[in-house]
Amino acid sequence: MKYLEIRRQAEIMIDRLIESSLSVRQFRPSTGTGANSKTYGSIKAVRETLAMKSVPYQDIYDSLLEKNSYHVMMVDGSLLSFQYTFNAGGEQLEKHRLTYFPSPKLPEYDQLYEEYLCDDIYIDAHDESLVKFPMRFDYDPVNARGIMHPASHMTLGQYTNCRVPVTMPVTPRKFILFIVRNFYFTAYKANKNLFDKSAPFVTPVTAITETERQISHFII
Repeated sequence: MKYLEIRRQAEIMIDRLIESSLSVRQFRPSTGTGANSKTYGSIKAVRETLAMKSVPYQDIYDSLLEKNSYHVMMVDGSLLSFQYTFNAGGEQLEKHRLTYFPSPKLPEYDQLYEEYLCDDIYIDAHDESLVKFPMRFDYDPVNARGIMHPASHMTLGQYTNCRVPVTMPVTPRKFILFIVRNFYFTAYKANKNLFDKSAPFVTPVTAITETERQISHFII
């Protein structure tokens, strides 16, 4: 995976969220450059929020919202963010963090709010029986520790030790398709041709070990 590949694909996928009206607000991911690395989509407050222990989820979400610590706000208030760190030359992915923080309650977007509540396309997003939880996809090979801490893994909720192995680092396209297909399926069906279109190629990187393949894992 390379910097330019990830950036091009992320831009395309964010555009598709906008075109499908699933995104109601967005901040284009920017690039930060350090002495030995290049980070696309860095948001400091996201890292700080993830470290908050024993804090009600509503407070975590409110903190992200107040600091604009996200890249995409979905129509139901859910927040998406992307962070990919590469070596200085941008030729090798060193780590990533992709996050999904659903809104604990439906936001009120004035007229837009009433409009989407009456639109069957968004029925998956406003069902009052839903139990919403945050999730993230991490890739951090430097800190990998076998099945206890796979290089590429998925974390559900705020469970400290929840790390489900994932076969490889997750691209922006796979991340957004995972979210849209599973949590906004009605809207996905209505915009299937848009979301299923090919996107700029990203060189795949295998991360899962043979030991991790022997336990429950995600193929992505």
